[in-house]
Amino acid sequence: MIEEKLESLIERYTTEIEVEIKNLKKYKDELENVLKESDCLSMVDNSRIWSLQKIVERMANEIFLKKEFLLDLKYMKGEN
Repeated sequence: MIEEKLESLIERYTTEIEVEIKNLKKYKDELENVLKESDCLSMVDNSRIWSLQKIVERMANEIFLKKEFLLDLKYMKGEN
């Protein structure tokens, strides 16, 4: 029963991580586009860049933590 719950958690986190990585790529692409097209003196552009950078940073940190947790789950299950 515990092994089944571990497997369920592993599957759930694996799926979540894959989806979040795709979303992160979208935000990174958007940030790159804004950086290419921005007027560095524009407060609107700078605010948008800052916001996108924070979103990308936060999403990357969440993915990292979930990957660490996933490794712990796999270790508990006995996978290397």
